[in-house]
Amino acid sequence: MDKISHLFKSLESRELPKDLKPAIFLAIQKEKRKWILIDLVVSGTASVVSLIAVVLASIYTFSAFAQAGFFEYVSLLLSERTAALSYWKEIGLTIAEALPVFSLTILLATFLALVWFAGRATRDTRNILLPA
Repeated sequence: MDKISHLFKSLESRELPKDLKPAIFLAIQKEKRKWILIDLVVSGTASVVSLIAVVLASIYTFSAFAQAGFFEYVSLLLSERTAALSYWKEIGLTIAEALPVFSLTILLATFLALVWFAGRATRDTRNILLPA
């Protein structure tokens, strides 16, 4: 134990250069800004791709609704209210069967991806323009 304490006592205390701390902080900030810019580019690109995917999924969902005859059922529901109220269970089951679940799932997934990527891009833009 005496040998180790003797080694530490023999060390000279050195002072660090005064500009070292600001230089380290500046280098950290530059690196952080670089990674925020990379994330912004990736998130922005993914947002644009997600927006295009939402438009295409919306078109696909609309055509799936038309192909399944969903609009005819809704038109019947709106035009013949007395018949719709009399046979509401049958009409409800028919409408549920006519729902294009797969296309609605694709639309929801692409919309959620758009919201997530747009949120990340907004956060990164705010961090670039208004650094903490």
